[in-house]
Amino acid sequence: MCFAASSMCAAGTLEYFRQNGCNAATSAHNESSVLVYYQLPQNILLGLGELFAMIASFDFAYFCSPRSGHSLFMTLRFCALGLSSFISVAYISIFSGSSKFDFSVSILFV
Repeated sequence: MCFAASSMCAAGTLEYFRQNGCNAATSAHNESSVLVYYQLPQNILLGLGELFAMIASFDFAYFCSPRSGHSLFMTLRFCALGLSSFISVAYISIFSGSSKFDFSVSILFV
């Protein structure tokens, strides 16, 4: 959770500098001079936080639960991941009409 919290601090700091770097007088689209590569540290920290949270949940599922509950805990973990994916797709589809970017998600069924 420390990695996730530090990722949010890095994202907030970057957003502060990005907003201060926007100059509407010289740019037609209110663009920022901050490079997209500055998002790399926050993404690395967020990935590490997710990795350690996933390892902790697997540890709980296999070592702290009874043997008959292993599959139940893993099923609940994967259901939570699937539900969060559905929520994110719904969130993107709701707000994609109010943005100039195309956030459409194309899913191919084979």
